[in-house]
Amino acid sequence: MIPVSKVVKVSILSSPTFPKRKGFGLLNIIGISARLPVGNRMRFYSDMDAVAADFSSGDEEYKAAQVFFSQSPRPTELAISRRFNVAVPGELLCSVNYQKTLATWQAITDGAFKINIDGGVNEGVTGVNLAGAANMNAIAALIQTRLQVARPNATCTFDGTRFIFRSGTTGVLSTVDYTTAPALGTDLGPLLGSRAADLGIKTAGAAIETIAGTLDALQNVDPSWYGFVFTSEVVTRDIKDAAAWAEARVKMYGFTTSDSNVLDQAAIDDIMSHMKSNLYDRTIGIWDNNDPYQIVSAFARGFTVNFNEQNSTITLKFKLLPGTSPVTITESQRLALVAKNCNYYTYFGDSAMLAEGVMSSGKFFDERHGLDWLQNAIETNVFGYLYTRTTKVPQTDRGVAALVQQAEKACREGVNNGLLAPGIWNGMDLGETKSGSYLAKGFYVYAQPVAEQNTSDREARKAPPIQIIAKGAGAIHFADITVTFER
Repeated sequence: MIPVSKVVKVSILSSPTFPKRKGFGLLNIIGISARLPVGNRMRFYSDMDAVAADFSSGDEEYKAAQVFFSQSPRPTELAISRRFNVAVPGELLCSVNYQKTLATWQAITDGAFKINIDGGVNEGVTGVNLAGAANMNAIAALIQTRLQVARPNATCTFDGTRFIFRSGTTGVLSTVDYTTAPALGTDLGPLLGSRAADLGIKTAGAAIETIAGTLDALQNVDPSWYGFVFTSEVVTRDIKDAAAWAEARVKMYGFTTSDSNVLDQAAIDDIMSHMKSNLYDRTIGIWDNNDPYQIVSAFARGFTVNFNEQNSTITLKFKLLPGTSPVTITESQRLALVAKNCNYYTYFGDSAMLAEGVMSSGKFFDERHGLDWLQNAIETNVFGYLYTRTTKVPQTDRGVAALVQQAEKACREGVNNGLLAPGIWNGMDLGETKSGSYLAKGFYVYAQPVAEQNTSDREARKAPPIQIIAKGAGAIHFADITVTFER
């Protein structure tokens, strides 16, 4: 039989998947707790129960996360990370597939293994009697006792999901290798999940990090987080360094300060005056003398915005910060906070609310947040169009018009979610739009005609410049109302 493809031949082309946009709702709480191991220094959580599995109620990470998940509407994702404020030891995270049957452990009275710590000779750990072990933590303690005969200060612990070996030294030369079988005794490696074949994670120690070093490292681990805060151990120098780091990236940093000088209009050397004078557009501060994690609650509310929904953008002003308490301030102190672009959570009448919802530069949080989203939406739309075409986009006015359509699509989403709105354009003239014109769509996209493009750009296959003007929807924060009464 002759196949029909000899007469009619069909070829199916599959285009690449359209790229995913970045998220602008993931907060990263950065602390110093060793409960996060060196080799897994960033973890993601969807609720408070998951956080409680890793941290105790006394940990600062726990306290900050509790404030975060107390917000309404409740956020659905959170990252918690560890910074190395001191040099840390090398470690071996054994496999999560350890022996879970306690009786199997208790049957061993001559446990042993070899392990290489800090690059020296393999140390022989012998004589581990587990007959009386009541649980996995007790097993780890008994192993540690024998381990320290060979390597003082080295540790073996159980964190609820796996066994962890740590060196007794710190710094980049501090290491823990996989275990190997002993010459005599019952090999504990298969039970611990500590052999190379068990696919545990070994990580060298690390030197003390600067704030910028921590943030660079966490960015390399996973760059998906957008906002970040530190637990309460940071000092003023750390806060300044974090703000400088954020300013050079598409990230947002927040902190809560209890510096009393912030309340003094005459003071110019306080932390908020520093942030304002540097015009930090990506840093937001709150003053509070009691709750160090008010900024976490503010971020939790701001980051729940779904830019795909209609009228979803919000202003931070007027919002509640559950899990924290409002402060009592005088009018003079309030004016000092406003003058320094510092936010505060207090009572207006009988109603608690956050004010004013501004970044350190004086711009509003929702504007900075929304413009970051809009930039990424336009970039992703245009790149995705170029990336998923099965044929090329010609360098013609028609080809450029296709890119313009992608930019307009993102801008229309901005109108839909409330970031942009129709209004009078008071900026520069662009194309057919003059200063003073009414932007009926809330935006206008202009592309230079291909015929006017310079030769070098055309030969380099660059699109002609595409420019966008857009009118922000803004938000009402104040109102003056006059009542005229006549008898």
